[in-house]
Amino acid sequence: MSGIFLTGINHTTANADIRERLYLSDPDIATLLAKLNQRFEEAVVLSTCNRLEIYIYDSSPDHRYVVSCISSLVNAPEEQITSHSYTKSDREAVYHLMSVAAGLDSVVLGESQILGQVRQAWEKAASLDTTGPVLNTLFRYALQAGKDVRTKVPIGRGATSVAHAAVELTRSRFGSLRDLCVVVLGAGEMGRLAARNLRSAGVKRITIINRTYERAKFLAEDIGGEAVPIEDMDLALASADVLITCSLSPRPLVLTSHLEHAVRYKQDRQLLVIDIAIPRNVDPQVRSLPSVSLYDMDDIQEICNRNRHARKMAARLAHKELQYWVEEFFKWQHERLAVPLIRDVRGKAEQIRKDRLEKTFGILKDLTDEQRYVIDAMSKSIVNAILHNPTIWIKQVEDEDLKRLFADMWGVNHENPGK
Repeated sequence: MSGIFLTGINHTTANADIRERLYLSDPDIATLLAKLNQRFEEAVVLSTCNRLEIYIYDSSPDHRYVVSCISSLVNAPEEQITSHSYTKSDREAVYHLMSVAAGLDSVVLGESQILGQVRQAWEKAASLDTTGPVLNTLFRYALQAGKDVRTKVPIGRGATSVAHAAVELTRSRFGSLRDLCVVVLGAGEMGRLAARNLRSAGVKRITIINRTYERAKFLAEDIGGEAVPIEDMDLALASADVLITCSLSPRPLVLTSHLEHAVRYKQDRQLLVIDIAIPRNVDPQVRSLPSVSLYDMDDIQEICNRNRHARKMAARLAHKELQYWVEEFFKWQHERLAVPLIRDVRGKAEQIRKDRLEKTFGILKDLTDEQRYVIDAMSKSIVNAILHNPTIWIKQVEDEDLKRLFADMWGVNHENPGK
């Protein structure tokens, strides 16, 4: 019998070094989905800065095959991937996805971006035809669970994204943000969130840098900041108090040499660098500079984890809502799996009804058409009444032995219903 299986790596099992090595671009995801599609019935790949999760629907879990596909794609040893991965199946896997969609498994508790990322992962797989009725329904329910938890459970108070957490970290270091000069490297979704959070926090001078200058200019105009070409990054950093990096570059954009040049003009002023990108935008060697304080995603995670009590409380409050959607999904799945069996039972009952009716009409040859119609309708009503409770019951049954007993009792094929 087919089931749902999950192989994953996230911020709780692997540090930023490992996660950036396993980060997948859109073409990488398409390649991985194609490989998975050769082996499994349905597959979805969820790849973000802080997690890589592969959801599978198939009759046989083969986590080793999933790991080997990832290994060949990112050129990392299978042993390294396995040692940092986790596996879940059926109810545990379903609950985990819904918890992820609700933001309960994020670095920043209740962060809002993950809901859109879950939707994008599903849509990507659907566009490549690697999903089917089961994962389509699972992800639809997971998205609804994520929305419901955010509506009914107060988990989004405080920082609601990693970008927001970066701004709060800046506030904790400087207090008032009004007079700071902040450079944001990256003009994508994360850069937009960071820039808007900075503006909302009262920062007056915001400089946007991006590999594509036009995108930097567009975001700068949107938030009332200044756009600078990436070639002039050294000059921009020379007057900056804070650098927040969130570009999707596959390699570091900020090297020690860039910051050595920038801090030369800062005298005794410290430069706070917050790298919230995976792969990382800032060379870790930057930590060796005495006038630079570097925080990356591992540091952000450590800061967020300090409030473990809030995370546990939120999970406890959200459990009932998540459990409701888990039960709704399995209710749907049981009913779906029971449909062929119910169809066979009803088909057999209908054939018996017709046979008996034909014999009855052969004996009662003087019946009028109206009388024949009444008897035919009555026989259908009797069959429907007899099958009503068994139909409801079999939709709710999970035990395979009970399903087999039900099929045997009605004389239909349990292993291959419909045949």
